[in-house]
Amino acid sequence: MARDEDLDETSADEELEEEGEREETDDEGGEDDLEFGSDEPLIEGDGDEFEGGEEGDEDSPVKAPVAKRRVGVLRNIPMIEGVAKAKLDKPEFAKEVFTKLSAKFPDAKPKKYELRASFLKHELVDHSKFGMGFVVEVLSPNKVEVIFKDGLRKLVQNR
Repeated sequence: MARDEDLDETSADEELEEEGEREETDDEGGEDDLEFGSDEPLIEGDGDEFEGGEEGDEDSPVKAPVAKRRVGVLRNIPMIEGVAKAKLDKPEFAKEVFTKLSAKFPDAKPKKYELRASFLKHELVDHSKFGMGFVVEVLSPNKVEVIFKDGLRKLVQNR
């Protein structure tokens, strides 16, 4: 003979199965049932385990652990003309950015680099040792970052 507790667990399992079937049919064409101020969580589960189908199966929910979810999050990475600033120490990336800036500002007149001179962003600088470069950032009243064909350099200004 079954106890009352066993009956309650069975009926709860059946209700969950019915809700799961209802959710599948709602996803096909209905609107979300969430309302403003609803207590229903946007992401179900605690995220401790992977659930659902295989890779590439868009219909099955796959929940990653919280630490793994943050791996793919984009951060505020400093970029210059679509290239990460950290990569500009390599000549191939620096040359790419220099070429993009040259195309973007074809009429830029080079300004001779001197310690006493003051530079603005996107000005073309003619340095005696490094050659032509574009000011990509004014760091302070006394420092600028300039992209040359061989890399990114910090230069002194207003001295």
